[in-house]
Amino acid sequence: MSLRGLAIGAVFGFGAALLGFGLGSVDATALEGLKDRISPIGAIALAAIAVPLPLLLHEVGHALAGALVGFRFVLLAIGPLLVERGPRVRLHGDLSLYGGLAAMAPRDGDDLVRKMAWTTAGGPLASLATTLGGLALFLTRRESVPEASFFGLVLSISALLNFLAVVVPRTTGGFLSDRGRLQVLLGGGEPARICAASGRLLALELDGVRPRDWPRDELDVLRAANGTSLDELVGRLGFLVPYAEDAGDLAGAQAELDAVLRAYGDLPSSLRAGVLIESAFLAAMARGDGDQARAQLDRAGKAALVEPYLRSRAEAATLQAEGDHESARSTAERGLAELDRATPTGSVQMVRDQLEALVAGDSSQSSSTG
Repeated sequence: MSLRGLAIGAVFGFGAALLGFGLGSVDATALEGLKDRISPIGAIALAAIAVPLPLLLHEVGHALAGALVGFRFVLLAIGPLLVERGPRVRLHGDLSLYGGLAAMAPRDGDDLVRKMAWTTAGGPLASLATTLGGLALFLTRRESVPEASFFGLVLSISALLNFLAVVVPRTTGGFLSDRGRLQVLLGGGEPARICAASGRLLALELDGVRPRDWPRDELDVLRAANGTSLDELVGRLGFLVPYAEDAGDLAGAQAELDAVLRAYGDLPSSLRAGVLIESAFLAAMARGDGDQARAQLDRAGKAALVEPYLRSRAEAATLQAEGDHESARSTAERGLAELDRATPTGSVQMVRDQLEALVAGDSSQSSSTG
């Protein structure tokens, strides 16, 4: 293990020891006193806030740490609430996101691994701070404000459980825990190079650089990977597939997507709908297979993290492959209207060309070559 990895492990270990010492001061007499001074309804109401609050603060910790190292905000999900850059705030129904998700993106390619590591560490550090803050509130307000003391106790326990859950290297629902992510970033080698290459490409994407203009050396890092880690699969789906599409190489895009589809079961459930929607679009545009495209669209269902214009693009291509050209045209026009409300990115320019081609009834191209 690297010196940095040992340092991070020592920090987390010290935090856990400190929390254990603090919670050891919670005695039965203190809890009995709180029980006698707080009504059951009041206790339930306070707990209803204190239990989920650490989840929000954990994700805010990621976002704040990312902002401090110069990253830009992409999205934050907690419970049914989804906040996206723009800003846009909406409700979603994807239960896999209820536990929380924060995404930040680089502004450039400088010192990315270190910045990503700090962004990742921001969540556990926020959970650690929340636990200590809740414990301090419990210990200092037991006599004067029992409600605040009870709130602090529940808050500290909930935050501690959150902290312990993310400092164990493991995979849950397809996502690495924060400790697992830190091990990837600080471990060096190909996994860290893949993260850095994806980060640089994401910075270009958000700066409005079209996929076909992305640097080949970064794309080659992703192409060289032959595993099924989440970073490799997301790299193929998010960067290699749109690069090939924008270069007019639909067969190449399909080959990259096929590699993702072979590991479909390993993907987080929140990302699967996006894979199926992309698969439907390519089945229709690359092979003219309306039946396969329709089956993939139906299988995708609702997709909280998929832009509406991408579903409209896939639906329009599917309708065109099925021979319903009028419906395909109107669906593509709807997609263009959705695109006008979207935050500009490099891929947005590509999708606009694809939708305009579908409006014109041109199935021979996926994007402009101009």
